Amino acid sequence: MFSPKSVLYDNLGDFHWIYHLSDIHIRVLERHEEYYYIFNSCLDIIKNKIKINEGRPIICITGDVFDNQRLEMKPETVQLARFFIEELAKITYVIIIPGNHDLIEGNQKRLDQITPIITYCNRVIYLKESGIYIVNNISFIVSSLYDAKFINKSNCIIPSNTTPIYLYHGYIGSIFNNSSSTTSRARRIADFEGFPKVLLGDIHEWGPIRYSIQSTGSMTQHMQYAGSLIQQNFGEKICHGFLLWNVNGDEGPQKVWIPNPYSFIIVKFIDGRITTTYDVFMAEGQKFPEKARIRIDSDLKSELKYMSEKPVKEYLEKLGWKGSICDIKHKEQIVVTTNISPEISNNCIIPSENEAILEILKKEDKLYHEDLYNLHISISKKCNIDDSIQIHNKWRPINLKWYGLASYRGTKEHSIDFIGGVSHISGHNASGKSSIKNILIYSIYGQINDIEDHTIINKYSEKGHSEITISLHNGFKLIITRDITNKKGKYTSDVSLRSEGFIINISESRTKFYKEEVDKKISEILGNPSTFINNSMNLRTMSWNSTMSKNEELR
Repeated sequence: MFSPKSVLYDNLGDFHWIYHLSDIHIRVLERHEEYYYIFNSCLDIIKNKIKINEGRPIICITGDVFDNQRLEMKPETVQLARFFIEELAKITYVIIIPGNHDLIEGNQKRLDQITPIITYCNRVIYLKESGIYIVNNISFIVSSLYDAKFINKSNCIIPSNTTPIYLYHGYIGSIFNNSSSTTSRARRIADFEGFPKVLLGDIHEWGPIRYSIQSTGSMTQHMQYAGSLIQQNFGEKICHGFLLWNVNGDEGPQKVWIPNPYSFIIVKFIDGRITTTYDVFMAEGQKFPEKARIRIDSDLKSELKYMSEKPVKEYLEKLGWKGSICDIKHKEQIVVTTNISPEISNNCIIPSENEAILEILKKEDKLYHEDLYNLHISISKKCNIDDSIQIHNKWRPINLKWYGLASYRGTKEHSIDFIGGVSHISGHNASGKSSIKNILIYSIYGQINDIEDHTIINKYSEKGHSEITISLHNGFKLIITRDITNKKGKYTSDVSLRSEGFIINISESRTKFYKEEVDKKISEILGNPSTFINNSMNLRTMSWNSTMSKNEELR
């Protein structure tokens, strides 16, 4: 049972507003000019908001102040972090909880990165350990990654004269692991039942989560991520900032955007026409970010794609842009041919293979469609094809990370970001095309063409690891992590599955059949391995429904 302890009572009145910041990700040395700019803008916005809103404010940072998980800092890193926290503390009290980037989870012998920064900082309260902390009229409930203890409504005592506010850094969704260890960061919505407000960190997109995978699922307005304070890369949306909560209000928080002149912006050069991911903001009167990082998506042939640079630069310079072009990517204009009717192909949920075939046969061969369909069913049974797991969402991978697999030995992490369109894994013979293909299939399904999964580990490596992030049709994400070890010819493998934005229904008991249960759930959501390999991959040319940028092509 967790009992409350008072960490602040200053007789200056109740707190009415919470400025919720998260996932700041201060780099060791990179992007410091940008971070100073955003920090100063953030400070000015908070000061102006305080002048407008009546009532006393408090600031909460829900983890990941730093970006480097190896606990490496330089003097410049310390100076930048301390500047921001001290300036925030000059405005009001600052509450901080650690994120997974701020410490080494499960290792309490190592000092975290926040402690030395906030030591001797006035009005900064670092809630490092799990507990219930009373700050005037608020009881902050913290389940910390430091000690991996979790607090729910049944194991805590909250004073009736305080408002309970839960602070948590982790996934709200599902994560599963067939080993005895599980991450302390994965929780379900039900774990926070009974708490009127849950302020979340770890996910970089701000906003509430949904109860279900369907796009119409109910949203949890009282549980929201503040997102990352600063846009981290081209894969993230442009709008980033913080949330403003009313302590005693029933409504959800207000989103506060901090415009960033260094934004990551994609410029499309298609059919000679230029559009940008910032056009919607310019339509609302915003100036184009002066120092924006630009990636060009061009429909010119791959060898000619750099011819799009000049017209794009001329267009952007007229808007006052003085930044840099980071990458130019060839984007295919895709023509999809299919025998499936438009009514079927346009649905978000793809029908089962049997249903799709029957629908086509009815239209194409009305006389013999029943005989042909029955023949298909008979062959499917002989091939042991289970149509019950053919219904799945349209999806695409967006990122793949790995080490120690196939021809990649050692623990150096490799990564590919897949951006929409059509991708080709191209290269000379023996350049590693087959390895990438095998790692991709293994990362999703844990097997390669029915081969035992331990054949994927590099023969010189003791451990292999992969993590693939998959985007579903409605923008929700599925993250599959696989680990395989080889100890003197004895192979062990783990799989973990987590979701962002929806709940995966699966047993929480860790049995010896757990890996099979998780793999079955993956097939239910994404379709079975044979269907994916046979229908979605051209194994001769290694082409597949995604696109790699110039920096990601294999040569």
